[in-house]
Amino acid sequence: MSNRFEKLLIDTRGKRPLISTWKHFVTVENDYRKLADAIIAFQKKYEWDFIKVNPRATYYAEAFGNVYDKQNYTDVLPELIDYQIKNARDLNVFSQKNDFNYDPLYEQVLLAKKVRKGVGDNIPILQTLFSPLCVLTFLAGHNPYPGVDKPKSKRESELKVLIRENPQGVKKALEKITEFLKKYVKDTLDNEVDGFFYSIFGHGDETELSANDYAEFSAPYDNQIFETIKEKNGIVMFHTCGPASHPEKFSQNRYIDIIHWADQEKHTPSLEKKMPWLNGKIAAGGVDQNLFKDNNSELILSQAKKAIEMRQDENFILTAGCGLPVITSAESIWALKKALINK
Repeated sequence: MSNRFEKLLIDTRGKRPLISTWKHFVTVENDYRKLADAIIAFQKKYEWDFIKVNPRATYYAEAFGNVYDKQNYTDVLPELIDYQIKNARDLNVFSQKNDFNYDPLYEQVLLAKKVRKGVGDNIPILQTLFSPLCVLTFLAGHNPYPGVDKPKSKRESELKVLIRENPQGVKKALEKITEFLKKYVKDTLDNEVDGFFYSIFGHGDETELSANDYAEFSAPYDNQIFETIKEKNGIVMFHTCGPASHPEKFSQNRYIDIIHWADQEKHTPSLEKKMPWLNGKIAAGGVDQNLFKDNNSELILSQAKKAIEMRQDENFILTAGCGLPVITSAESIWALKKALINK
């Protein structure tokens, strides 16, 4: 565990939970300097215990050839112009090509480096990383968030189709993506970043990806990246996304330090109950991220206070169950902070 994060946990143990949250700044995220300035300003305004860097969501896919219209966004995603894997045969590109474009990833190394310089030496910083299987899902033209409709025009590139028709091609693609991301992990951690917020999006939901397919097509590659993070003493904050994200399935993974999920969803474990399955991992969550859309400050404060009360005897990170909506008022964010101020 990074020295910064370890010190933070020691300093706050038995006193209060850690608190942080994050959001996309889509109007500036395609210029890493402006994005760094926005993240630094967000940190200075709210004084979070640690920073989770939110880069643009498509930078990994850009490295492998996806093309986006960065002037035209729907929520946090720019419009997809072209994608690489339109059917199972297209996976062969990963057997033929090695010269993928590292520039979009290195831009994020520079982003985190600039954030570090702007906030000083003491605040832990986590960069965001998607799993190789999530990157492949983007390359196949799909949003890996659970429940997102898959267009009929892209049926030939659905993940389940790729796995069924060309499993070895999927594995070759994941091998190449993983090696690329491992280099990025090393470069990032060499620049005073403390670890990664690692998202598998909806791949923890068995209606999206079966447990057997996860074990074969995600876990081995996830673990390679986790090993690389741990070689550099980095933190792994693991995010499993959606209303049936099953965080309990991942608590036995020895590389994971923190598990973050939308605990307010109906089909996920609630923070209000005992969670022996955590296996010593730190839980993160407490507040429904959707409340921030409607500026529902009273309910945000109520949920935050309840989460603090339920987890008061252990290390805990108070945050929203996912990133804040793009349009989120300062009043809503201060409501989250108020729960801790009044503790």
